[in-house]
Amino acid sequence: MNGLACCNLAIGYPERSIAAGLNAVLAPGELTCLIGPNGAGKSTLLRTLAGMQRPQAGSVQLDGSDMHRLSARERAKVLAVVLTERVDAGNLTAYTVVALGRFPHTNWRGQLSDNDRECIETALARVGRFAICSAPAGRT
Repeated sequence: MNGLACCNLAIGYPERSIAAGLNAVLAPGELTCLIGPNGAGKSTLLRTLAGMQRPQAGSVQLDGSDMHRLSARERAKVLAVVLTERVDAGNLTAYTVVALGRFPHTNWRGQLSDNDRECIETALARVGRFAICSAPAGRT
């Protein structure tokens, strides 16, 4: 099965269970909305589905593989999560922020390849950048 699926999933923390018996299938290309009041467990569910937090019970499958058996690098190549916590990017440029998403694809030294730079420029162009900026000289 392609996509993300959970079967009999229970989420929560060691001291508190949030929800149990959750079953869902999220197919590639579909838009899924998760709506609920503050404190209902939306972020806990997303962290568990993304493999950032272990389930209390049940399983999460990504394209047929157990999400929690994948390495962080393997997960990062196929899945990204943006939660509501504010992130201070400091004085990073848009190019640099997008380049951070290429990290799982870089070599052991973390250097960007020409292909990585092309992916970054394509991503920036797709979100409506009028001029593609390049990485600062000597920095990748």
